[in-house]
Amino acid sequence: MPSTKNFMLPDLYIRQVVANKTQKRGLIIDPRITLAINTMRPIISVWAGNQLADFVISGSYAKNTTVMGSTDLDLFISLKSDTTNTLKEIHDLLNKRLMARGYITRPQNVSIGITLNNLKIDLVPGVKQSPLTGDHAIYKRKTDSWVKTNIVKHINLVKNSRRTEEIRALKIWRELNGLDFSSFYLEMTVIEALRGRIFLSGLANNIWAVFGYLATKFENARIVDPVNTNNIVSDDLTVTEKQAVAQIARLSLQQRYWENIIS
Repeated sequence: MPSTKNFMLPDLYIRQVVANKTQKRGLIIDPRITLAINTMRPIISVWAGNQLADFVISGSYAKNTTVMGSTDLDLFISLKSDTTNTLKEIHDLLNKRLMARGYITRPQNVSIGITLNNLKIDLVPGVKQSPLTGDHAIYKRKTDSWVKTNIVKHINLVKNSRRTEEIRALKIWRELNGLDFSSFYLEMTVIEALRGRIFLSGLANNIWAVFGYLATKFENARIVDPVNTNNIVSDDLTVTEKQAVAQIARLSLQQRYWENIIS
């Protein structure tokens, strides 16, 4: 395993990097977050009308795994179960509404990205499958299909995994290498790679184990959404995209210093 150039303990070095690149939540919410929510809420409320069930923070910010350089804020738009538009129509209509309000949009696989005051925001619309549950159907642009998800269960799963430090470190590594590796897929992969490892193994050792998994098992691993076994998360990347992740992991395993892997 690599050392550090200044003889700092690897765990300490990685924690320092993660701390420097982690959005501080604390008791005071980033004013840009508050401004973004206050700006987007009336736009979404008018767009959704009576079909709006909820509008909440989701994704990495809610899971406490956000790092600088990736999407800063995910906002989930929950529409009522009796919404009649198709999921594709909903995705396209939201994109058009945001463009009409002057935003430059980034249509992505399940979200629409915009930038507001240098804050990158992903908006994910979904339709409740039942008024009584948190299950939603969301559109997948890559496959022109839909998938069932449960945002609350995903948030709790990651927050309670005791792997959030490792996840943040891997997200920093992903951004440094410009990899196409969605956050949810990455989170599930880290949890799977460390399954069965004791929680006192050490941060650097755990990250090294994740690199080993990415280098040798990732390309053929089948990662399933734990709240919907019909959602094969590992299908989100092509063979070429998976090969790119595995290759960078192999290069990382060849480095002598942590500073050459994560910084």
